[in-house]
Amino acid sequence: MADEKEYPNLKHFTSTNQPANRGAKPSYLKRYVKYNSVSTKDMRLMLGGIVHQYNTIDKMKIGMKNPKTPSIVVLFLTAMLKDMTKGKTDSLQFLINYGYGMPKIEIETHNENITTDISHEERQKRIDELLMKRNLEIEDKTVD
Repeated sequence: MADEKEYPNLKHFTSTNQPANRGAKPSYLKRYVKYNSVSTKDMRLMLGGIVHQYNTIDKMKIGMKNPKTPSIVVLFLTAMLKDMTKGKTDSLQFLINYGYGMPKIEIETHNENITTDISHEERQKRIDELLMKRNLEIEDKTVD
């Protein structure tokens, strides 16, 4: 802990004493898309064009320097290169999710009712039945 005598201006954060610049800021790409009302159709077209035209890092760098390249593409290429140097895919993921929507996640549910008012032997018998059923399903999948 810092010594209060050593740092007299040090004040702990409280509900009333908060930093002026709180939280993580959205990327320039997200802000550009939001403030310029870029449509999902435009995002899809841009993604397709970028994938086909700028498929190497050298082509990305050349495209960024070309004055005819649209600013959104330059912004995306810049964000993409920064992400690549850090080993991330945030910009690409944002572009795909914005243009095509979030991927659907299927959740498998089991609605088998197991009552708690049964004896230990009955419970063990039911567990064995369920395990046997699961093992048969696994064997069927491996045979296919």
